[in-house]
Amino acid sequence: MRRNAVNGGKFSGVKRILLSFAVVVLAGLNWAEKVKADAPKVLAPPTASETLTYRLTDGRTIVPLERFRECEHCPEMIVMPQGSFMMGAIPGESRNPFDFYGENATGRRRSPDEINIIPNEHPRHPVKMDIPYAISRNETTRAEWMACVKDGGCTYVPDHWVLQPSGEHAPLGPNHPVINVSYLDIQEYVAWLNAQVGAEVYRLPTEAEWEY
Repeated sequence: MRRNAVNGGKFSGVKRILLSFAVVVLAGLNWAEKVKADAPKVLAPPTASETLTYRLTDGRTIVPLERFRECEHCPEMIVMPQGSFMMGAIPGESRNPFDFYGENATGRRRSPDEINIIPNEHPRHPVKMDIPYAISRNETTRAEWMACVKDGGCTYVPDHWVLQPSGEHAPLGPNHPVINVSYLDIQEYVAWLNAQVGAEVYRLPTEAEWEY
């Protein structure tokens, strides 16, 4: 299976994928161009004698595994190398302590020795990541989110605390991941980031991009 990405806007090449992991998983997508003028639209995996080099919208050049940040409040991104991996799980590898799946699901707690298959995690299959993209190095922080709020791009203001298992409230600092964000909230944040760089380059990741 090939993991295909859709090009858009006036840039082609490396995608940027943002990542915000808490209640939400954000992925930011970075677009770039291969520097060689005669480069094909679909980039082939690098050979031993070739290193892929990409140009960002601001003119900088980047290579796989290099980090970059496109604006003051943009997340730090990492350019992912092209490659392949096995996606999915084999029976027994994915476990759920409760019987929630299948026609005869009861919701009961499973015994530790029961083999449990989660339907949406199989069959295991190869996925080829052959389109360049970058993913954010860390979860979207409260500071990054609040920059969007203060600039008028985001309407949701996250809580300043989180409820702990003990029942106590723990304060959240600027570098903590933003939490309790809805899908629509995320779309505001993504649109704001794209406006900062002047191109439609940021988005949520696909399942394959996230697992890779």
